[in-house]
Amino acid sequence: MKHILFDFDGTIADSEQAALAIINQLADRHGYRHLRREEVENLRHMTIRDRFRVLGLPMRKLPGWAKEYNELFGDAVGKVNPIAGMPELLASLHVQGYAISILSSNAEGNIRHFLDRHAIDQVQDVLCSHRIFSKARMIRRHMRRHRLGVDDIIYVGDEHRDVVACKKAGVRVIWVRWGFDGYAAVAPEQPDFMADSPADILHIVGAEAVTA
Repeated sequence: MKHILFDFDGTIADSEQAALAIINQLADRHGYRHLRREEVENLRHMTIRDRFRVLGLPMRKLPGWAKEYNELFGDAVGKVNPIAGMPELLASLHVQGYAISILSSNAEGNIRHFLDRHAIDQVQDVLCSHRIFSKARMIRRHMRRHRLGVDDIIYVGDEHRDVVACKKAGVRVIWVRWGFDGYAAVAPEQPDFMADSPADILHIVGAEAVTA
């Protein structure tokens, strides 16, 4: 294994509080209903389509909504901190010789601001698209660019769509329990590995390197 691709929101960045505030800003802007904090736990176990149905947001408006979300996130990113243990994990992986990249539907400027603010300098590439269901295509493009086979790469993410994208691209995926999506949402897609902490990712990657 040579490359490790990370999701950003909910995996590296502890952005749940910012996300909730932005969702409600957009609700005010477009007339959708507010999301209450006590609803968040139930939403963790739903797919994105089901969540948007609960919020009353038509899926056809998702691309425009995602663009506005990223613009508002730019105002909030200065208050977003890393998940505990993630900077140390990234540093350890870098020292061990892995190439580290981020693949996200957030905006590249937001992500780079976050990385600079927290002195995280191990990330090689930041790959972004506001099309939130385009990750499989982006993974394949990254593999072609770096001439990677499916055994040369692993993805780390927290959402149902991350696992689905990896299955489509044919790459292994580590699902992290601390992110946006709960186990009930991702279990049907059968992620290859599950991590309860950033330290678990280090152990999984190390074990895969030994057996490769």
